[in-house]
Amino acid sequence: MKSERAACVQWRALDEINAGVCDGVTYEEIKKNMPEEYESRKKDKLCYRYPRGESYLDVIQRLEPLIIELERQRAPVVVISHQAVLRALYAYVADRPFEEIPHIEIPLHTIVE
Repeated sequence: MKSERAACVQWRALDEINAGVCDGVTYEEIKKNMPEEYESRKKDKLCYRYPRGESYLDVIQRLEPLIIELERQRAPVVVISHQAVLRALYAYVADRPFEEIPHIEIPLHTIVE
């Protein structure tokens, strides 16, 4: 029996949302030290852009070329990525509205079909 290996391709587009100056900072620390940012994010997670970072809309835009490439594939594809990215990809394949993206529950360490 011949053993086959799947091709492994890394795409920078699958990197987690860039939290800018908030990278490595907990939400509690942001709430305490940057209350305006905390409230802005809470009001509109889809459009909120971290200082020197990204918004969910930015993530969606950076995923567009990857989505086109994934749609060209004829064999099954496995995507391993981070929550914000997986939320956006899931919303695309499940035809969910943009507004829902930041609130889609993607369980950690789980395969979602």
